[in-house]
Amino acid sequence: MTRKPTMRDIARLAGVSQTTVSFVLNDNPNISVQESTRQAVFDSAAELGYEQARRKRRKSAIRTIGFLIDEVASSSLVAELFEGATDFANQYGCQLPVVITRGSQAAEEAALEAWRNTDLVGVVYSTIVTRPVTPGDKFRDINTVLLNCHAKTSDFISVLPGETLGGLRATTRLVEAECRDIIHITGESWLEATQKRIDGFYTGLATANIPADEGRVYCSTFSIQGGYDNLNAILSERDCPDGIFCGNDWIAQGVYQALVEHGHRPGLDVKIIGYDNLFFSEYMAPPLTTINLPYRDMAQLAIELLLDAESQSSTGPRQVKLPCNLVPRESA
Repeated sequence: MTRKPTMRDIARLAGVSQTTVSFVLNDNPNISVQESTRQAVFDSAAELGYEQARRKRRKSAIRTIGFLIDEVASSSLVAELFEGATDFANQYGCQLPVVITRGSQAAEEAALEAWRNTDLVGVVYSTIVTRPVTPGDKFRDINTVLLNCHAKTSDFISVLPGETLGGLRATTRLVEAECRDIIHITGESWLEATQKRIDGFYTGLATANIPADEGRVYCSTFSIQGGYDNLNAILSERDCPDGIFCGNDWIAQGVYQALVEHGHRPGLDVKIIGYDNLFFSEYMAPPLTTINLPYRDMAQLAIELLLDAESQSSTGPRQVKLPCNLVPRESA
């Protein structure tokens, strides 16, 4: 099946931004675009065979993208979700009301009902923890993109972090630093993110011909205390490893502390990699090599997919995973 052209394709051909393409094709009255640019967009759209879906405008002149999330924690990662979604929605002249549902279907439906009185582009349905979800039937009637979660059935587009690849990249970095006795100290074992990162860890070990046995993985909590207690218990039973992949940057802080107390030097005697690229990681001593969790990019992509769905026929449900890339610093 031939892929249908998108606004991104038009922008590339016309030599303009995707934002400009959206403004032109949606005839945004609040934005002034030069006539030559406008014509270039129309010509490129025609050349690509782009067909824009006709939309019935609602009474409100304000376009809305609703943002639903089940919980909010005091985490910079959640802030990146909100900021990324808000910044990108505003570029397209959309407001982004946020509703915290606490998992209540009634709260979700109340939000949908309120947003129907606006010019609703669609809804971002998000969770704070990566997991499977079952959105209500009413979400099938509007454009909905799942963010940091995925449906048990393939009815929706979902945007997720590539956690397995992130675990692989962390482990590969330790191998490249000539580590052979590598362990993984991580958080709650039932979390999907934990399981995916462990999968990547085992793949990295196997690729380097290092025995990928279960004794290399230690689960506790995603906290400083979890990292500290775990490594202290490990060092009471065995020699210190030369490489440690930590399930997040908080765990890495605890690992640093335990290593120093046992007379080891983080980044020198023991190479360490964290995960999430939290705000403090670059200020640790030594600065922590970590894996970036691309929440801002994920949120922006979710908005982009909603705008694409509004302007063209649906390309069908799919799952998009964004790469969790290495942030190299001095600890590994």
